[in-house]
Formats: sequence, C-alpha cells, structure tokens
Amino acid sequence: MNRVLKARIASFTRVCLAAAILAAAGCSVEPPDAVESTRPVAVAEVEPYEVMDSKCFSGVICERDLVKLSFRVAGMVEGIPVEEGGFVRKGELLARLDPRDYQLQYDAVKAEHDKVIAEVKRYKELYARKNITESEYEKAIAGETQIKAKLRSAENALRDTRLAAPFDGFAQALYVSEKEMVDAGTLVVSLVDVSTLIVETNVPPAFYLLRDRFESFSFTSTHCPGRVYPLELIGMTAKADTGNLYRIRLRYRPEQDCLLAPGMSVRVQIRYRRDYHAPVCIPVTAVVDADNGDRFVWFYRDGRVTKRPVETGMVNPDGSVEILAGLAPGDVIVTAGIHSLADGQAVRTAR
Repeated sequence: MNRVLKARIASFTRVCLAAAILAAAGCSVEPPDAVESTRPVAVAEVEPYEVMDSKCFSGVICERDLVKLSFRVAGMVEGIPVEEGGFVRKGELLARLDPRDYQLQYDAVKAEHDKVIAEVKRYKELYARKNITESEYEKAIAGETQIKAKLRSAENALRDTRLAAPFDGFAQALYVSEKEMVDAGTLVVSLVDVSTLIVETNVPPAFYLLRDRFESFSFTSTHCPGRVYPLELIGMTAKADTGNLYRIRLRYRPEQDCLLAPGMSVRVQIRYRRDYHAPVCIPVTAVVDADNGDRFVWFYRDGRVTKRPVETGMVNPDGSVEILAGLAPGDVIVTAGIHSLADGQAVRTAR
C-alpha cells in the first residue's frame, strides 16, 4: 500500500514540475512579429546611360605637308645657309642666287621708270592747259603703265634670287650645291611642315558605314607610354583602296615638348555611338538570376525591398549591364547585400 502511494506522489510531482516549466516558458515568449530584423544593404540611384563603344586601328604619323622648293629664275647658287634636317622659321633664307645680273637689270629699268614718270607728269600739266591733244596724253599714260609693269617684273626677278621658307619646318633634303648653275624650276630643297601632324589610319567597310556615329578620336604611341593624344577629323576617302580599306585623316596639334615625328606608328582609337541606346545601365552584380531563368533586381523604397523583373542586354567592359526594360532613371536599387533577401523585407542602408 505504501509502495502505491509513493508512486502516485512521484507522478503528481513530475506533472506539477512540467506544468511550472511550461508556464515559465510561456511567460517569456513574444509573438513572432513583435520584432522584425533588418538587413544592411547598399543602394544606388539608377542614372541615364548613353551607350558608347570604341575600336582601335593601326595608324601612322605623317607631316602636314612636304613642299619641294625651287627658284623662279636661273642663275648660280651663291649660298645655302641651311643644312639637311635643320629647322627653319617662316621667312628664313634657304638658298640664294648670285644677284648681280638681276640687280643691273633692275637699276636700268628703275632709271627708265623715273624718266618716264617725269615725262608723264609734264604731259599731264600740258594736257590740263590744253597744250597737247588727248591722243598724246593717252599715249603718255600708256607708257607710264608699261614702265611700272616692267619695274615690278625687275623687282620680282631680283627678289626671286632669294629662296625663303614659306612656313616653319625642317629641311628634308638639299638637291643642289653652292656655285652650281641652276635653271628656273630646278629642285633646290624639300621642306617638311610639322606645325601640325597628320595621323592616317585605314578602316574596313563595315566600320566605315558607322561614320555618321563617330564621336571622338585619339591615339597612343609606344614612344610616349601612358599618354593619350586627342585628334581632330580632317576627312575620309569616299572610295576604298585596293585593299578594300577606307582612309581616315586626322589632325594633331603638337605640344611644345612633343617627341612624336612623321613616320612613327601609333594606335588610333575611334569612339562611336551604337545604333541603339539602353535606357539605363547598372552594376551586373545587382542583377539576380531566378530559378525559372528570369532576372530581377531588388527595388528599394521606404526602407523595404521588392522584386523588380528586368530585361538585360549586353555586359559592358566596365562591369555594367544594359537594362532594356524594367528600370528607369531615378529608381533606387540594391547594389550590395542582394542575397537572402525576401520580397517586402525591411532593410537598412549601409553607411
């Protein structure tokens, strides 16, 4: 009897103890929605993006102009003060002829000119007093015109015994020597104009068709690593060469410390607009691939995120992806911390 009573008392004690534990636990449990945790995320505003692209082609630097100069009169070369490869300024003397014969010719014509001018002055006074006929007066005026033209010709011939540089440049080559007799038109010196450098490159027909969308031009050179030089478009050929390539000519205005020179090879970059523009581009890391193959981003507003389906385009070299549909400039999306988010979840922006 005592054994049965003890068993009942032990069982009752266990039941009371379990009930007390449950009661205590129940008092400490709050409703599941009483506290909502928030995840830190990074957000960014979607901005408009103009899609640009570029291609590079081999090019070569050329001189702006190569001029072959000669005397307009014949004579003996008296001096060549310039050397091959030497730099000359505009107007600087390149070569000169012996001017003696041309000086004598000018002096004779000048004396005749002065005599005729004096006579014409006298004829004008006589004509004003009606002492000569009109035909005599007109004959004197015609003589004045002729002698003035003859004097200008003698002046030009004397001036043409000196060959001056028509622009700043380098003497590329000399073709005559001092004391040598030359005819008018004989090649004397070739002068390279490097005040502006020309960069030429060739492009295939497929790229030539995009010429209306060309935006900017630049080039780089292994001779000056790390530098990018801007270019200005001069023109493009309208017909392909024998290699089915179209030539593009571009202008570069050298800086004072420019080390570049004609004949150097360069790499020409041409930036152009694509044939379409994606509304926006966003970091590719902000795009989530759904299990069904669709793509979406986490759209952020008022401290919560929601799924926003998007249609993506090409991935750009800078790590951005084109968004063809689903987002507009001004939208705010999650760019970091996109994993383990839930639709409608509360988040806080990371500082």
